[in-house]
Amino acid sequence: MAKQTIEQTSILDTLKSELVKTTTQKDAIETLAKYAKTFTGAQRCSVFIYNKEKDQLKSVYADGIKGSITLKSNIGIVGYAFHKKTTIVENNTGQSGIFFKTVDTKTNYTTDTILAVPLLQNNKRVGVLELLNKEDGFSQEDKVAIEAMSLLLLDTLMPTKSTSKKVKKEVSTLEEKFESYLDSRRLYLMENGSAYYKILHMKRDYFIAADQCYVLTQEVKTIDIYYHTGNEDFLSLKMLVKLDITAEHILISESTNQEMFLPQTLEEDEETAS
Repeated sequence: MAKQTIEQTSILDTLKSELVKTTTQKDAIETLAKYAKTFTGAQRCSVFIYNKEKDQLKSVYADGIKGSITLKSNIGIVGYAFHKKTTIVENNTGQSGIFFKTVDTKTNYTTDTILAVPLLQNNKRVGVLELLNKEDGFSQEDKVAIEAMSLLLLDTLMPTKSTSKKVKKEVSTLEEKFESYLDSRRLYLMENGSAYYKILHMKRDYFIAADQCYVLTQEVKTIDIYYHTGNEDFLSLKMLVKLDITAEHILISESTNQEMFLPQTLEEDEETAS
C-alpha cells in the first residue's frame, strides 16, 4: 500500500508538470486522459460536462468516439455518479442494474468495467470523468488516484477566476438550497436505466425523475410523476410541481386543472436518516 501511495504522488506531480506545458484545454484533457489510462490500465477515457439548460451530460472528450456522447443527466452509471456526487466502481456491468447499454450498442463497443468519478466544484456538480475496461477490474487505489486527478481536471475545465474571493458558506439561492437538500436523498435506479427520487406520504409510491428536480423553481411546472402499477408496470401521471421558498419540500398538486399544492418530502439515504 505504501508503494502505491508513493506511485500516486509521483504520477500526480508529473501530471501537474505536464499540464503546465499544455496550451489549450483540449491538450490538457488529452494529457490527463493519457495519464489516467496509463495509471489504471483502462482502455478508454471520457469526460462529460453538465449542460444545465438542456439537463444533459455531454462528452468533451471520448476515446474511440467520432463526435460526442450526449446523455440525460440521470442515465446510467455516469448519471448516478453525477447525481449522488459519489465515485462508482463497477467491475461487472453485466450484473449491474445501473449500466446503460444503449451507448455500447450505438458505439459498437463492449463495456465490462467502469470507474466513474463526479467532477465537483465547491460541491456543485460540473460533470463526470469516466474510465472503461480495466482487464482485472478497477481497484481502490485506482479510485483514490483518479479522484485526485479529477481535481486537476477541474482546474483545467473551470479555472478559478480570483483566488482572493472567498467561497460563500451560506447558501444564497433557492436552487442551491434545493440541491443541498437533494444531497442526502436516496436514488432509485429503474429498469429503463434512469434515476428517480421517491416521494413520501402520498396516496401511492410516487417517483420523480432526478433530472427533473434540477429544473424546479417557485414557478409552477407540469411534469411526469411516476409510479408502479399492480402489474409492476412503470407508468406516469402529469402533475403540477414547484418548490417552496425554503427549498425543503416539493409542492405537488395531483390535479392539473386546479392548483391544490401540498408539501412533499423525498426519501433520505439510510445512512443520513435520523
